[in-house]
Amino acid sequence: MPHSIITVSTQAPGGIRSVVENYQQSDVFEGYEAHWLAAHREGSVIYRCGLFLSCLVQLLWLRLRGHRLYHLHMAMKGSFYRKSIILFLLKLSRARVILHLHGSEFDQYHETASTLVKWLMRRTLLAADVVVVLSRRWQDTVAEIDSTIRSQLIYNYVEPVPEIALSGSLLQHRNTPGTVRYVYMGEVGQRKGIYDLLPAFAELCRVQDNVELIVCGSGEIEAASALARKCGVADKVTFVGWISGDDKYAMLGSADVLVLPSYHEGLPMAILEAMSLGKCVVSSTVGGIPEIIASGENGLLHRPGDVATLVELLGRAADAEIRGELGRQGRSSYYERFTPNSIVPQIRKLYHELA
Repeated sequence: MPHSIITVSTQAPGGIRSVVENYQQSDVFEGYEAHWLAAHREGSVIYRCGLFLSCLVQLLWLRLRGHRLYHLHMAMKGSFYRKSIILFLLKLSRARVILHLHGSEFDQYHETASTLVKWLMRRTLLAADVVVVLSRRWQDTVAEIDSTIRSQLIYNYVEPVPEIALSGSLLQHRNTPGTVRYVYMGEVGQRKGIYDLLPAFAELCRVQDNVELIVCGSGEIEAASALARKCGVADKVTFVGWISGDDKYAMLGSADVLVLPSYHEGLPMAILEAMSLGKCVVSSTVGGIPEIIASGENGLLHRPGDVATLVELLGRAADAEIRGELGRQGRSSYYERFTPNSIVPQIRKLYHELA
């Protein structure tokens, strides 16, 4: 049997799915027999429970057939419990397990957990052969939980966006000629900062008439739409729902600024994709973002919840010369550090060591 990699993750829309799809599109699994099992998808409770049981059965069958290396992508809450169960079952059979942390609120989740859950988190991290983290900050957090946990920092990466995908027609029109387009990509909710962004954008509209905001993502769209109406900017804000593939690339290609004022993050794929296209990024100092963006050099960052500074940064990004230079520097940073050529060898080296 050839060496194999069994990937286990959610297949619901979001960052984890994007990471695994990137692995499949790159040559991460070249030379390996690769399988991707879904431990979670969107659906009813009954459907999700059935899917998880099916995943366990498939894992048992693969382990009985001799597959030894498993890559588990884990977030928080339900994802944490699902992957903990899978990890302990696999370790009972002496499998090798990589636990890849994606939960943007990992540190907060641990800090506010009960004593029992903290103990379980520690035991889960210790049981993995390697814990992959997305930022130095998370690596420090893992070390604080237990200094003997074997962790490895591997940043996310994205493929360069195909030029042909940028010619898509999705919302290519502007409200008025010369409009500055701000694009938000992420779950529509408090964690990603949409309820800060809309009032900030409304303040920007008081001094900048030629601006528009496109909100891409699923979640609390009705509540966010209501806030846009309350702020008086409903005519300048468009909600398009979740988009992916060529639609996403077309939207990024049409953007002047990507804005993501999050409260908690890992290492957002949308930011890396925007940087690869030379787009100006306005975001916040959370998760791994400050490790890839130096504010004022290759993007603009503010403290989460600081709406006044967010208004100021949106105004700076409205200046074509400023956002153009920040975008160029961001693109340079991407090609230096976050291409497949930079990250894929690190992943393959880890697979080789464990396989």
